[in-house]
Amino acid sequence: MEDNNVHARLGWGTGHFFRSLWGQDMSGIDVVLQQIVPGYDMYNYKFGPERERFADFYHYGLAKMGSSLGHIDPKKKGRTLCEMFGAYGWYEGLKLMKWLTDHMLVRGVNYFTPHAFTTKNHPDPDCPPHFYAEGYNAQFRYFKILMEYTNRIANLFSDGIHIASAAVLYHAEAEWSGECMFFQEPVKKMMQHQIDCDILPSDIFGHSSAKIQSRALYVNNEKYKCLIIPYAEALPRYIMDAIIEAAKKGLKVLFVNGLPSRISDGGDINAYINKLNSSVECQVVDIERLVEVLRKNQYQEIVLESEQPYLRFYHYQKESMDIFMFFNEHPYNAIDTSIDIPIDSEVYVYNAFENKLLKKTFKKTERGVRIPARLECYESIILVLGEVSTSIKSLEIGNEKSIIKKDELEIRGEWKISIATAKEYPSFRYWKTNFDLDSLSKPHFLPQFSGTFRYEIEFNWDGASNVQILDLGYVYEIAEVWINNQHLGVRICPPYKFNITNWLLKGKNKLCIDVTNTLVKEQHDRFSILAMQEPSGLMGPVVMY
Repeated sequence: MEDNNVHARLGWGTGHFFRSLWGQDMSGIDVVLQQIVPGYDMYNYKFGPERERFADFYHYGLAKMGSSLGHIDPKKKGRTLCEMFGAYGWYEGLKLMKWLTDHMLVRGVNYFTPHAFTTKNHPDPDCPPHFYAEGYNAQFRYFKILMEYTNRIANLFSDGIHIASAAVLYHAEAEWSGECMFFQEPVKKMMQHQIDCDILPSDIFGHSSAKIQSRALYVNNEKYKCLIIPYAEALPRYIMDAIIEAAKKGLKVLFVNGLPSRISDGGDINAYINKLNSSVECQVVDIERLVEVLRKNQYQEIVLESEQPYLRFYHYQKESMDIFMFFNEHPYNAIDTSIDIPIDSEVYVYNAFENKLLKKTFKKTERGVRIPARLECYESIILVLGEVSTSIKSLEIGNEKSIIKKDELEIRGEWKISIATAKEYPSFRYWKTNFDLDSLSKPHFLPQFSGTFRYEIEFNWDGASNVQILDLGYVYEIAEVWINNQHLGVRICPPYKFNITNWLLKGKNKLCIDVTNTLVKEQHDRFSILAMQEPSGLMGPVVMY
């Protein structure tokens, strides 16, 4: 009832997403069949010869539509569920799963049903990937890392209040009546400029949990400073009456790309147009100027040093804390900027992988604090401002160390490479010795091997510089590292960086890196046919700094 914009149509869908799920005690969505893919957000694309994907809806509408219902309906208590990962094919590993998880979390989804385990014999052609796959999935031993990460953040974003400055009207009635703009069009513009919002159905105007006071719209526990109306050729009278009443009470109303030209259930549109034109709170704005107008009216909560269209953010208040999640959705490029947050407070970073809390470096400003932020592709950061309270106060608090990349030393030499399938692990068999790091899925290498590649090398370090970080560079796709037989940890996605401060020895050192790919090299399933195939193994460069 949600696919490809049919959530607001009869036929394939139920006609109205919000009405169809209003009786439930959770909101819910489903993500399957490569509907959301890193980098596929800018254009529609084909899935098979006849199935077109409407990228704007899946990337900018689906999760936001689901979490908005969780926010505004009192009986849902902020709960939004997503079933996820199914029918992507074996090319989907934990790296992509982590990206999809953050895509949902940063939009307010806080319950998850991971798809799926199967009791059928491997390979089961029904909607892979399957997490265990009778022991053939080499990544399954790392699956717990992603699930613990997800649980921690989802718990942090529960039992509190989502903060957003704008509400966008759900377009169902407009689509039933004539030409209209889908709600995700203004949402996309706002999301690319870090202005958060919720999607509101027109039914909310008559609901007991909604009221307008002090020039703001309150729905359940949410507060919105403005209401955005996507272009509609026609709207019913009760919506027009509600909009005019809201403007009378001081709520800013922005009509995107024009006012309605008729009333869908009959009536004189001119009477409504005159009221709208005479209201100082009603304004028509071109969609290309929407962000400019929102900024001018101070509806943008955070301010970045530079434009970052792939940086997503979510603000959540819980107990005495203001929690901000920032996620770099770009599939390849890093984001390097500073973030101004209008809260005067100490700043902490919560590392959900390691369940640690660290004091963050920041500068005070007139409005609050300025925080430096560098996020690699696939990377998220969670900032906690205010008094650290019961949810995470049991964690030991340390100090974040500023990383200045200098004195870079590349580790080069003879890399001994061994391999092990999921069934063979941890018993490795020697494959070959290489001086250069390259994709091992190339022809004449191991193009059909799925499992773990073990890289071992010995190198000398003179101890002349203060080396703290080991950076593996490009990895496809899970990395587990030991240095001098000391386990440094696992990374399931970029950045592939490890702290080696206490374990690097002056003189000879031994480095061991396990890299685990997905089963797609071995299992050529029908869901992965159209997916971009990534390399396998460690491609580096491997450097210390």
